Amino acid sequence: MRDDSKIPVVLVACGSFSPVTYLHLRMFEMARDYIKQQTQFEVVGGYLSPVNDQYKKPGLLSAGRFLPLPRRPLLIIHNSS
Repeated sequence: MRDDSKIPVVLVACGSFSPVTYLHLRMFEMARDYIKQQTQFEVVGGYLSPVNDQYKKPGLLSAGRFLPLPRRPLLIIHNSS
């Protein structure tokens, strides 16, 4: 953490994310910016939580094909400040 006086927080977003889009990532950036300016929290990370295969949404990637996809975007979110 950069500021020991702040409370650490991790952003979590749940959804189908099939595929992960620029706007999904932008949602994290907007939340981070609001938290930084308006609260006593400090964002230390972000987590995309995709729906279970039982959701049965047409066109949804199966968990086996989806799991590798969020890793790179999460690194971008975590490293951008």
